[in-house]
Formats: sequence, C-alpha cells, structure tokens
Amino acid sequence: MPIYESFRPAFSNKLKDDVLTSRVVSGRESVYFGQRLVWPIGRRLEESEVLEICAYNHSKYLPDK
Repeated sequence: MPIYESFRPAFSNKLKDDVLTSRVVSGRESVYFGQRLVWPIGRRLEESEVLEICAYNHSKYLPDK
C-alpha cells in the first residue's frame, strides 16, 4: 500500500491555508487511513507519553449542526 504525505498537523501556524486530503474511509472506533503524518518535532515521544490524533469530517456544502 502506498504511503502518502499529504497531511499537515492541525496545529499549524497557517491553519486557514493548510489543505488536508485523504481517501474516503469509513469505520466506527478505528480506521486505517493508509497515510503517514509528517511534521517536525523537537524530540521523540517518551514511553509514558501518548500522541492522540483526531480526524474530523466536516461538510463544505451543508452547515454543521
């Protein structure tokens, strides 16, 4: 399966200019996107630390309620 580097972190300084793309996926509690998230960090994660990544789906045609 190919590895894509199309994601940028949601905490980027230019949030409005960032474009996040992905294939359409479906699932309930867990989903495999088949993509790798790449961004520079200052150090490796420690064993006691947890990296949590949330993916949200927002329609650009219908308002969120």
